[in-house]
This record gives sequence, C-alpha cells and structure tokens, in this order.
Amino acid sequence: MSNNRGERMKKMLTFFILWMLVLAGILSMAGCSMRFRKVRIGTAGIGGNYYSFGKTFSEFLMGDISTVDVKVISTAGSAENLKMITGQKPQIDLAIIQADILNEMEEEKDPAIGAVAGMYAEALQIAVRQDSGIKSVEDLRGKTISLGETNSGTERNAQVVLEAYGLNDGAYEACHLKYTDASRALEDGTIDAFFCTMGIPTSSIRTLSGRIPIRLLEVDADLAEDIMREHPFYVSFTIPAGTYTGQKKEVRTIGVKSVLVAHNSLGRDMVNKITNSLFAHAGELKYAVWVDYEPDPREAVTDLPIPLHDGARSWYEENGIALPQ
Repeated sequence: MSNNRGERMKKMLTFFILWMLVLAGILSMAGCSMRFRKVRIGTAGIGGNYYSFGKTFSEFLMGDISTVDVKVISTAGSAENLKMITGQKPQIDLAIIQADILNEMEEEKDPAIGAVAGMYAEALQIAVRQDSGIKSVEDLRGKTISLGETNSGTERNAQVVLEAYGLNDGAYEACHLKYTDASRALEDGTIDAFFCTMGIPTSSIRTLSGRIPIRLLEVDADLAEDIMREHPFYVSFTIPAGTYTGQKKEVRTIGVKSVLVAHNSLGRDMVNKITNSLFAHAGELKYAVWVDYEPDPREAVTDLPIPLHDGARSWYEENGIALPQ
C-alpha cells in the first residue's frame, strides 16, 4: 500500500515539474515575443557624436517601448546612412543624416523615409598644424588632406569647399581617415590637414589641440555665401574663441544641421513613440553628445530637407507644435 502511495507521489511530483517547465517555456516565449521589432539605427564612427547619441537614445527607446530591440550600427556617416536606409532592401530603420546630404538625394525625395526631428548644427572644421605655414584653404594646394571617411558627410562638405576655392581632384592628395586617425596623422606629420564636420567642441580636435599647437582655417565669407546659395541647408557658422586649446580668435566657417530620419516600415504608431521618447528624455540626451544640444520640439520641425514621417507629424500635432507649411 505504501509502495503504491509512493508511486503516486512520484508521478504527481513529476507531473508538477513538467508542468512548471512548460509554464516557464510559455512565459519565456511570451517575453521573447514582446520584443518582436528590431530597430537598427545608423550612426557614424565609434567615439563620435552620432554614435554616442545613438547609443544613449537606444537605451531610452528600449526602456520606453517594450516591443523593440534597438541595435546601434557604426557607419562611415551621413552619406552611407542615406544609402543604407533607402532602396528596396533598407539595412537600417533609423539614421542620423546631415541635412545637406538628405537634400542631395538623387531624383525625387525618397517617399520611404521621413524626418523625425532636426537636431544640432555641426561645424565644418579644417585643422592644420600651427607650425605648418598653412594659413588659408588656398594653401592646401599640393598638400595631403584627409577628407573624412569615404561616404561620410564630411567628405562631401570637404569637396564642396575645396571646389569653391578651385581645388579640384588632382590639386591635392586625398586620403580618407577616421577623425581619431586623422588627428594622429596630423600630429606626426603624415598629413598636412584634415576636414571634420561635427558639433563643437569635437573631441578629436580638442584632444589634439592639447598635445600640439593647431590652427583652424576659415572659410572666406564671400565664398561661404556662394556655397550657401548653391547648396541649400548649408549655414554660416562661427566657432567661438577658446573652443580649443590655444584658439584665441573665433573662426568663421559653414555648418549643417543633423536630422534624425525613420523608414516608413516602422509605422506611424512606432515612430510616434520614438518621437515621444526623444523629447521625454531631452534633459538627459543633452549629455549624450559633447555639443550644447537639448532636443526642442519647436526647433526640431524647422529647416528640414524632407517631409516629416507620419508618426512624427502626429506626435507634434498631438502636442500642439506649430508645423511649417
């Protein structure tokens, strides 16, 4: 009798354990299914403002939206991000792209993407050694210059400025280095100058200016006006004195706004939530980049080169933000 009772107890215990394992599996699957939407955000090089912003923002998104799993992708920058988010098979869903690069999209504006928010302005910076004797962009003729990474916004900006000065391909020796590599190359004399389009102060230039005396070249005011007339979304930009070690005077140059864009496959509701998360964490996101930037919905809808994503537009309308025509 006791043996039968013991057998029944063993069967009940076995059944209970199996039932618990099945329940745990169901709960696990449910938990996995909750994070069903992978969102890939294209940024730029690791260590830069785009990557730092994307990394911080991704953490807020996953905390605010239980159904997403965000992957931050390091890229060459704006031009590559544009290629990755457009076309028949987009490789990313969100991206940070310079306004001028968005404006230069081939043919018609791609209807598959829309703006989420305009962000901070970035300065085109041209760094040379102070002891180089290079005092103007004209002096770069025949020099070795890093134009930024291939398919970056910096590369395009550098080409526009050099062409405005009559320095076309062949007038200089071009290379394509990451900012950190370019600063080291300038320090050891491997290159004579490097271009960098980024919010100020830029960490690589700030670090370099602490090691060796450097000079930032100005963009001539008249040529800057010509560039801004020919290329919409370029703006006049002044780098204040003291931005970098040893910089005693302000530097006049040009700049561009960065824009957060989304692919339409994310859907209206998802992008509405993404937009909400951006401004809900405005006070915290300003520490994600080295520039003086805090997301402001009133400024985020101005001077955009492409239409707003439907999801972003709905968020602005729900929150009483006046949208430009």
